[in-house]
Amino acid sequence: MKRLFTVRKGLALLLSLVLVIAAGCQAVGGVDLNSVLKNVLKVSSMEGKQTLEVKLQLNKHAADEMEAEELELLQLFSNFKVQLDEVKVQDETHASYKGKIIFGKNATVIGFGLKLSDEAAVIDIDGAKAPIYLDMTQEGLTDIIGIETEGATEEEQASLTELGHKLIDGAGNYIINNLPNPDKLTVEKVELPINGQQTALFHVATELDGPAIWEWIKSYIDALIADKEGLKQFVATMVTLLAEHEGVWESADAIVNPIEELNLDLQGQSKEDIINETVKDIMETLTLTKHDLEELESEEWRTLEDLFNEDTTVKAELYVDSKLDIRKQVLEATIEPDQSFFFPIDGITIRAVAERWNVNGEVVADEPVVSDDMFYADELSLMPSLEVLRMFDKQSGAYNLLKNKFHMNRQIVELPTDYVVYPAILTPEYITLIPLRDVAELMGAEVTFDKQTKKVKVMDKVTNTTIYVEEGSDTMSVNGKDTTMPFPATAINGAMYVPARSFAAAINAKIHWESYFDDGDLDTFIIEREVA
Repeated sequence: MKRLFTVRKGLALLLSLVLVIAAGCQAVGGVDLNSVLKNVLKVSSMEGKQTLEVKLQLNKHAADEMEAEELELLQLFSNFKVQLDEVKVQDETHASYKGKIIFGKNATVIGFGLKLSDEAAVIDIDGAKAPIYLDMTQEGLTDIIGIETEGATEEEQASLTELGHKLIDGAGNYIINNLPNPDKLTVEKVELPINGQQTALFHVATELDGPAIWEWIKSYIDALIADKEGLKQFVATMVTLLAEHEGVWESADAIVNPIEELNLDLQGQSKEDIINETVKDIMETLTLTKHDLEELESEEWRTLEDLFNEDTTVKAELYVDSKLDIRKQVLEATIEPDQSFFFPIDGITIRAVAERWNVNGEVVADEPVVSDDMFYADELSLMPSLEVLRMFDKQSGAYNLLKNKFHMNRQIVELPTDYVVYPAILTPEYITLIPLRDVAELMGAEVTFDKQTKKVKVMDKVTNTTIYVEEGSDTMSVNGKDTTMPFPATAINGAMYVPARSFAAAINAKIHWESYFDDGDLDTFIIEREVA
C-alpha cells in the first residue's frame, strides 16, 4: 500500500541535506561523517524532542507599504515555532507526537497531539471540540489522494526497506565521499545530558557564510565530474541492485518506481549498455550544471553577491555517539540578501534543534483511539471557513487566533464580470444583480424552492434570517417583513438574480466593486461580512 511520507522521514531528509552542505563526509577527529550521514536515513525507531523556529526580519518601511491587516499577519509569523516535547517513533507506520505551536512575539500558544498507526491518524488540538480523524488504511488513502493501490504485504515493505538501505550504502562512495569538507570544521569530545543522562559525545561544529557556500557548491560539482570512475561504480551498483529486485517495486506498489522513473530497459538492453548510457547522461548533466554556474558568475554576479553575502550563513552542531548516531543537533540557516529581494522581508532565519534517545531501540508509540464524534480530515477542505472556526471553543486560543488573526469568520464571495457561469451583472441603471443561489450557498445559507408558492427561500443560519423572493416580483420578504427591491427578481440563464444591495442588507453584508487589472475597470463584484 502506498504510504504518505512520515514527518520523521521528511525531517531526516532535511537533516541529510544540511549535513551535505555543512559537514562534508571526510573522517574528521575520529568521526566518520560518511557513516553518520547514512545512519540518519536508517533510523527506524527513536524517542526524542524537537523544535523548529522561523524568524523573519521585517523591513523598517513595511508598515508604510502594507495594509494593516497584512502587516499584522506577517508579524504573527515573524516569530513562529513548532515545539515537539515528546516524540515516539515506533516503526514506519506507528508514531506519536505531543507539542505546541507558538505564534508571534506575544506568544499565542496552541497545544496539539498527533497519534499515527497503519489504520488511523488522530490529531488533538487544544480548544477543538473533538479530535480530527484521518483514515490511513488503503481505502482511506485512496479516497484522499485519488489513486488506486493494491497494497503491499509486510514482506514486500521489508524488502523495500532493506533495498533502500542498500541503495544508501551504494551511494556513499560517489555521492557522499566526494563531498568537500568546509574550511571551518571542528570536532571535540564532550559530555551532555541526553534525556537527563550524561552521555559521551563527539561535538561536530561547522559554519559557512554565503561566499563559502557558493565555493562549496562549485567544488562539489567539480569533484563529481572528476570522479568518472567512481560514478561508473556507483551506477553499476545501482543498476545491479535494481535488476536483482526488479519485481519488488511493482509488487509493493511503491510510490516511486526508479526503473520507470529512470526509463531503464532492463530486459531489452545489456547491463553494460545501461551503465554506460546512464554514466554519459549524468556526466552531461553535471557538465551543464558547471557551465550554468559559470554563466551565473559572469552574467548575474551582482545578484550572486547580493544573495551569497557574508550575512547569509549556515551553521551546524552535531552531537554524535560512539555508534555514530546523532543524539543532538542544532542547525541554523540565515538568508540576508543585500537588496530587498523579498520585500517586506529583509532576512529569514530557520533554526532546528533536536535531541533523541533510544535510537533503533524498542519504542511503543501512543495508539490513536477512534470515536464516532470526531471531525473527518477529508471533509475539512470542503467546509466553509466559518464551519471550521465553529469546531473550536470560543474561549480557546485557537479560536481567538483563527477568528481575530486569520479572520476565518469572514465570508467573501467574488463575482468577476467575465465569470463564465453566473457573473455579476450591472444594469444600465447601475444596479448590480447577483445569482441568488450561488452567492447564498457560498455564504453558508440554505436555498430551497417552494413549489406551492413559487418562491425561493433562503435560510441564513448565521444571522437567523429567512428570505423569500419570487420571480418577477420586486418584493423581498425578510423575517416576515416586506422590502422593495430596486429591480425585480429575474431568471437569467436558469438562475434567479436579485439586486446585490437588497440581499446584502438582509444578511448584514457589505458590497463593493474591485479592479484587479491596470486598466482601472471595475471587473469584480465582492460581497463580504464578518460574523460575530
